Amino acid sequence: MRPTIKDIAREIGVSPNTVSKALNGKGRVSAATRQLVIDTAQRLGYHPNRSARALARRELRLAAVYPLEPAEFYSHIARGIADQAAEMADRRCTVTAHPYPSIETPRALRQVLGTVLEERPDGLVLTCSHRFEEYADVLAGFAEAGIPVFYATIFGDMVPGVIGGVRTNTQAAGRIAAEFLGLVMPAHSAPRRVALMVGAKHLLVYQECVDGFAAQAAAAQIEVAGVWETFGRADLAYEAAAEAFADGARLDGIYVASHNSVGLCDYLEDHALAGQVAVIGHDLYPGLNTKLQAGTLTATLFQSQYEQGRDALRLLAETVDSGEPLAQAVQLVEPRLVLPSMAAAFPEYL
Repeated sequence: MRPTIKDIAREIGVSPNTVSKALNGKGRVSAATRQLVIDTAQRLGYHPNRSARALARRELRLAAVYPLEPAEFYSHIARGIADQAAEMADRRCTVTAHPYPSIETPRALRQVLGTVLEERPDGLVLTCSHRFEEYADVLAGFAEAGIPVFYATIFGDMVPGVIGGVRTNTQAAGRIAAEFLGLVMPAHSAPRRVALMVGAKHLLVYQECVDGFAAQAAAAQIEVAGVWETFGRADLAYEAAAEAFADGARLDGIYVASHNSVGLCDYLEDHALAGQVAVIGHDLYPGLNTKLQAGTLTATLFQSQYEQGRDALRLLAETVDSGEPLAQAVQLVEPRLVLPSMAAAFPEYL
């Protein structure tokens, strides 16, 4: 049975009220008594009742801003936020959701952020567009108002004014991709030639994918044939594939460090190259799973969007609730390699 404040009080011969004051750093309690209470609480394995603490403090009002499209990616972030909000509802914490149309509509995001800022929440979870210049001035308003902003997005580290959040470990993703391709590509020639496709070269998350891949490439006897930008669009991934294979260029593997592997796979299927080139991508969703099961996509790196949304809101709530000075709090979600036979283990994404 979990020890209570009364157990601590009985153990050292003081009142429960004294124990409560000592543990919460309030009231007139001598330093010696406070230390005795703390030592006894640790010895007995006492942990504060979070629900009781919640009843004793003001209600937290948090806001969550995220895009609706592409739904195959961001709907899972929204689901994680919603589930965490429901879990915290009995702790005097309310979360209001403020969706905006698409990751490619930064002006709409700016309007939504302006509305949220007027409501003055205690904190904000932001899943953002990468075009920061469109709304940086509004985010500055959150900083001026003392409202902490946490991110749940791959672009989070680049957003001005954020103090923490959750995103994928993209350095690790790049290393895993290189090691995997090194294992599955034919050994008829060394080094093996691999094309990399990223969303946009200047964004940190894609730089990290490329850097992680390059760090592992030599050990895997891989030569990077080039890095193409696809800007998150399947049609541009298709065009990038055409450029990569231009003039009969030989490729042994392709790493698509974004969610649009489908466009590349369409090109391979249209040009009788499916199954002849080892391909690893990112994420998991119905259209991509079709390519995975067909064998056009050899493997993919799952980066739980649900976990990113859930844990970003949890971290924000814990930071605001602690009453301590705000400090950087970043959590990395480790990518998981998914082969065709493993996709069924992720039913929510299929």
